[in-house]
Amino acid sequence: MDNAITLLMKRLIKDDYLDCLAGTITFSDDGCKLEERGGVYGIAVELADDEKKDFFEKHNRNSSLSFNEWKPIDGNIYPLYWGKDSNLGFRLYDHTKSRKSTATLQLNSRKYLNSRKVIYGAILCKNIAKNEKLLRDNYPDIFKNKKL
Repeated sequence: MDNAITLLMKRLIKDDYLDCLAGTITFSDDGCKLEERGGVYGIAVELADDEKKDFFEKHNRNSSLSFNEWKPIDGNIYPLYWGKDSNLGFRLYDHTKSRKSTATLQLNSRKYLNSRKVIYGAILCKNIAKNEKLLRDNYPDIFKNKKL
């Protein structure tokens, strides 16, 4: 079921949006590979008008972003993070954990999010790097990955 994140992605990504994975497997002397596959995902938080500036100032890790450039996806829903994943869903799940070996958002340790409505969305698409950049360029995010 769609939410504000997936609706925005479908609107921005347009012709690159896929409703399923299908393609060709190519073979060579080195083995075989799938065509580019995967998708993009986003995580967002709902904030009241009177708390968004304080939230931004406390939690923004995007040094090139000003408060006025951080715009809502829809209503009072603000982007925290955009990402891409060739195995859509796996990386998104990783962001809910603290990992020593992989940089993640470590959402499980961000206790200030416990009382907030935090949503996520993911869609399959072509050109995942291009589309992740498209999302960030149009709706800048404020979180960055880190290792435990």
